[in-house]
Amino acid sequence: MEMQRINGSYAYLHDMAVDDTGNVYVVGSFLFSPDFQVAHPGGMPYHLNSTGAHDGYLVKYDDSGNVRWAVTLGAMGSSTEKTFHIKLNHHGIYIESYTERNLILGSERVLAPGQEPTVIISRLDFCGKYIWSRGFTTHYSWHEFNDLVVDTAGNVTFRMLFRDSLDADPNPDVAHYIRRPGGNNWAVVKLAADGTYLWSFPYPGNAMIKDMTLDASGKLYLLGDF
Repeated sequence: MEMQRINGSYAYLHDMAVDDTGNVYVVGSFLFSPDFQVAHPGGMPYHLNSTGAHDGYLVKYDDSGNVRWAVTLGAMGSSTEKTFHIKLNHHGIYIESYTERNLILGSERVLAPGQEPTVIISRLDFCGKYIWSRGFTTHYSWHEFNDLVVDTAGNVTFRMLFRDSLDADPNPDVAHYIRRPGGNNWAVVKLAADGTYLWSFPYPGNAMIKDMTLDASGKLYLLGDF
């Protein structure tokens, strides 16, 4: 059994995933840290620099516990990104994160109008490079309850809390609003492997979606209560 430690000021671990060859991918966040250290077995720490007040990170370990690479997620002065969930398949790395600031992720800008809570779905390659990122802004979202699943074609389905309304289509030239005035509600949104919108539907706020999974044919199953 290998054990590793991540050091840093207010460093948090949020989720992990393991690929078919035993590589481990860890996501988390760190706060107000000018120099974030990922412990490198038998060597010097792997340093990450904070780009803002609160940043996400992604670290890859091999099956012996050695750090292969580590990246900071989010790139802008005073950027804020909290990284919470990760999924893998042969199409790449999929991450769900959360921000209340405008971000530049790879070559794309994710906007959080008026510093409203914005849920971000990102796809990266296995070297930690961004392929695409999509932002979904609402008046309210509890990021701890959000999650995502990925099918064999690379399509990603995620759930998120929203209040009053949500534009479920990340295309800035197209709007697909889900509206449930008066309270907190759930949305389930599906994106294609290239990040384009496929479909969405709302759940009423008195229904709690606690888990979701896909079967071998890609059918979606939701678990919750009301």
